[in-house]
Amino acid sequence: MPKTTRSPEEVKKIKDRILETALQLLIDDGFMHFSMRKLAARLGITAASIYNYFTNKDELYLLI
Repeated sequence: MPKTTRSPEEVKKIKDRILETALQLLIDDGFMHFSMRKLAARLGITAASIYNYFTNKDELYLLI
């Protein structure tokens, strides 16, 4: 069964949620202890899912 494509609004909401959670994680733990796995755990998704929206943690850091 093919995956359904998310609307631009849905993608923006997901990206915003990831960025907000990443910011909170950076505030709580600092950049040196930040990981995509920790971020994914807080979001309740897999780390691989985050990579569908962002290239790496450096990109997240630069966007925050």
